[in-house]
Amino acid sequence: MSVIGVLLAAGRGRRLGGNKQLSRWPTQNGSERLITSSFDHIAVACDEIVVVLGHRHIEVQDVLRPREYATVYVDADAEMAHSVLAGLAFALRAKDVDCILIQPADHPQVAPSTLDTILRTARALDTAVAPQHRGNHGHPIAIPTRLAKEITNSGLPLGLAEWFRADSSRRTFIEVDDPSVLIDIDTPEDLAEAANAASSANQLSTPG
Repeated sequence: MSVIGVLLAAGRGRRLGGNKQLSRWPTQNGSERLITSSFDHIAVACDEIVVVLGHRHIEVQDVLRPREYATVYVDADAEMAHSVLAGLAFALRAKDVDCILIQPADHPQVAPSTLDTILRTARALDTAVAPQHRGNHGHPIAIPTRLAKEITNSGLPLGLAEWFRADSSRRTFIEVDDPSVLIDIDTPEDLAEAANAASSANQLSTPG
């Protein structure tokens, strides 16, 4: 059985000047693009990755080289639900997939231990599992195949969040000691604050 990662990177990111996915992000290996950090952090737990692209897709694909992944193109102006449905539908084409990991591209970090925890729990409970830190909900979300099929069949007329809220048994939150699950980049202020915090954390974790 395998895990397929779905990286949502189609939006315009207007509040961040229209180039959110290409924004710089500090890592232990130096400055990278936001989307490459997002990709690399979930890749450690995925057998394959599907990147949902729209706005500035050629430039995004350029910075993702030489990483291997499948691509789905959607309308950059469509609702997020459209990207989710497109990514899930593509991932479900894999014959042996048992869990799909959805991560927005503006969430650039997540600990490997968090990925392991939510994937194991999703398989054990056969329900969607997302992390939370100190009671605050975060990303990514692990979705078993059975539930992913229900989501695609629903068409998500009100979006994924409302679909989960309509039946609390569809999703479980699990507490993790990983503040990075709460990073969410929407504005220049978000980016500056989160990047400064990440830079400080990288300095502390780098052997002196």
